Amino acid sequence: MKKLISVLVFIQSVILCYSAIIRVPQDFSTIQSGIDQAVNGDVVLVSPGIYQEAFSFNGKAITLSSLFHTEEDTSYISSTILEPVAQADYVLILNSNESRSSVLKGFTIRNNQNTISEDGGAIRIYDSSPTITDCIFRD
Repeated sequence: MKKLISVLVFIQSVILCYSAIIRVPQDFSTIQSGIDQAVNGDVVLVSPGIYQEAFSFNGKAITLSSLFHTEEDTSYISSTILEPVAQADYVLILNSNESRSSVLKGFTIRNNQNTISEDGGAIRIYDSSPTITDCIFRD
């Protein structure tokens, strides 16, 4: 039994070592299309720019990050901006039991007036516990 557990742990660690990096907009033109192609453990890496879209992790344990994730340069946080599309409630909805392994990292999230919903905010988290780190929320 110990050998079986050791083999399973080894296989899982090998799979984690080969997680993919999906680049937006180089590989996919939108953040959501990058997320849609990702599998658990992948990183969706977003280049600097302004992204006006609404998206969801769809329950995936992935990391969605600016280049701050790889470069550790804080200028990427302020230069990679998420804004809502016109009349969208939120930029990001996390409502599919996302865990701490679902990570949003290194973005500026701005200009969310959210006049449609009374509960406000740029991100809707419901029945989930994601990790949100190194982000700026403004306007």
